[in-house]
Amino acid sequence: MSITLRPYQEEAVKWLESSHRCILADEMGLGKTYPAIEAGLSCKPPRLVIAPAYLSYHWKDMLQEYGQESVTIVEGSPVQKREVLAKPRTDWVISSYGLLARAIPSTRRGRSMSWSSYPDLISKKWSLVIQDEAHRLRGRNSLSTRATYQFPIQTHVWMLTGSPIVRDPSDIFPLLRICDRTRFTSYWNFVFQWFTTTKTPWATKVTGVTDAEAFTQMLSHYMLRRRIGDPEIDIHLDDPVHIPIGDPLDPVTRKTYDTARKEFQITYPDLSVVDVLTAGALISKLRQMTAVSPTKINSLLQCIEDLPNKPVAIFTWFRNTAQTIGDIIKSKTGRPVFVVTGAVPASQRVSIINELRNLVSSSSLPPVLVANIAALSEGVNLQFMSNVIFYEEDWLHETNTQALKRFHRPGQENIVQVSHIVARKTVDEYVHKVEQRRGVVNAKALLEEVMSG
Repeated sequence: MSITLRPYQEEAVKWLESSHRCILADEMGLGKTYPAIEAGLSCKPPRLVIAPAYLSYHWKDMLQEYGQESVTIVEGSPVQKREVLAKPRTDWVISSYGLLARAIPSTRRGRSMSWSSYPDLISKKWSLVIQDEAHRLRGRNSLSTRATYQFPIQTHVWMLTGSPIVRDPSDIFPLLRICDRTRFTSYWNFVFQWFTTTKTPWATKVTGVTDAEAFTQMLSHYMLRRRIGDPEIDIHLDDPVHIPIGDPLDPVTRKTYDTARKEFQITYPDLSVVDVLTAGALISKLRQMTAVSPTKINSLLQCIEDLPNKPVAIFTWFRNTAQTIGDIIKSKTGRPVFVVTGAVPASQRVSIINELRNLVSSSSLPPVLVANIAALSEGVNLQFMSNVIFYEEDWLHETNTQALKRFHRPGQENIVQVSHIVARKTVDEYVHKVEQRRGVVNAKALLEEVMSG
């Protein structure tokens, strides 16, 4: 069975086949899985796919579309998982980042962790390892990243991600080190060679790229990245329309908010004794307080009312916020409401999306999807909806963009309308400014334009 690929996907196949270790970083929605599978057929079995657990069956389905029936997902009891990894009897084995993190010995407080018990995951002689959503390896000291470093040098490793840079441009270092360990040996040498930095009370912070053209030229040896709108991409999508909605807090919430804010004042002129944990806890407290303010909730309800015949997707940052506003919307509007958070199992998320899709096409009362950003920023196609509301935003611009790309992707027939509800003079505004600033820095590193909101 064959899949018809677009010309730019065929180029990706050729590029992967010619690469030993590399990063396929095409923008979300351009389709990286099919090229990876087709190119992977040039490698002898067994082949390993590492993906977020909730994408395991998605990968199995796509492999079967390619006529690959010899596929095993590593699941079940620890004994069953070890048996699959010790003697893989299929051409393709699909595992998760959680299992990868447990493939190398680790310690906690000086003691060896006995649960680090899947060494076959990295010692097995895989001809190919495909790592989906590879931006999860951006933590250079994370267990998953350290385990990836240990794959035998002869093993092909192809990393797939639409967001090679998430927090700042130095995120790309672990992925580059996986590609070429002889060139990328020191993280700090890499940082000081390519980036401008500033020192904060807590760390050295990357603020920009010294020479973006040289940086992207260096990346081109290891990374292939194309975006919708590039000349070679035969896909056109209208840019999303962003609508800022800024309302002040209601007087009661404002008084409570200001009182809580004064409980912690960073007034240390020498910046030597800032209590970061207390500051982080305060910010979290203020964000949650803002999220349930009547003014912000009323702004959300007004947005939904202004879209009487349209299905609406709402993103929050906190899980409890998603559930709270989901209950309010259901009681106030009578619309069908689906709430998806990290607490919802992967299989149930798939069922919810399928039911949502059916309602969008058949129901006279448009449904509402409420999700925290982390739960639906990867691996879900929602282009059957085109009205998105960011009730809360993530601190990272790329995470917000990934969430938006669930809708703004090939197959979208409408202009995506994105509303941002930001309570004025609160931590909402601060988070929005931080994520936009990070987006600009990351986009400049790749000579791209930021998708701003």
